[in-house]
Amino acid sequence: MSIQKRIVELERKFHGNTITLMMDDGTEQTIRLGRGQDAADLFVRTLNDPNSTEANAIRESISAVEPGGSRICELIRALSGGEN
Repeated sequence: MSIQKRIVELERKFHGNTITLMMDDGTEQTIRLGRGQDAADLFVRTLNDPNSTEANAIRESISAVEPGGSRICELIRALSGGEN
């Protein structure tokens, strides 16, 4: 196994998946999903706690880059009454 592939696997193992939120002012915020979690787990967390920091950040974002190209953040924004 090449060193590059090994590094990518280690980063995935220790950091889990991340979702990058693009904010209206041009900044980016990152939501780190826990080890073994995915965007669906984030969806459930935001349903259980709609006032969480993660839910608020998603509501305020204008777009997101999610693992596997999922669109969970758009769904969360739509269901939570977000403007975008």
